Amino acid sequence: MSRFILRVLPIELPCYASEEEISRAIKPLIAQYFPIDPQTPYKFAVLCEVRANSGLDRMIIINVVAKSVPEPHKVDLTNPDRTIVVQIAKTVCCIGVEKYKELAKYNLRQLTSSN
Repeated sequence: MSRFILRVLPIELPCYASEEEISRAIKPLIAQYFPIDPQTPYKFAVLCEVRANSGLDRMIIINVVAKSVPEPHKVDLTNPDRTIVVQIAKTVCCIGVEKYKELAKYNLRQLTSSN
């Protein structure tokens, strides 16, 4: 039971919040989760939230991340197998690949409810 925590976002990769740095830093993470020749291609979505940074456009970051995923994998915003979460706060970018929708967007109250 947590008293003050409502949501936790696990990250795997921090980097500087710029278009070039994000595209360079995400390559090993994409290679780990999205192999070039899979038996079954994954459906993925990109979730991007930008806070306290007016220099980055959300859609540009989404396009950079989506273009770095190799071809057999497809974008599916309604029912993705994996979600690439990009959180930008000021000059820090945090990236994680997870089953975001399956785990109720990491809302602890919703995950622990009996419904």
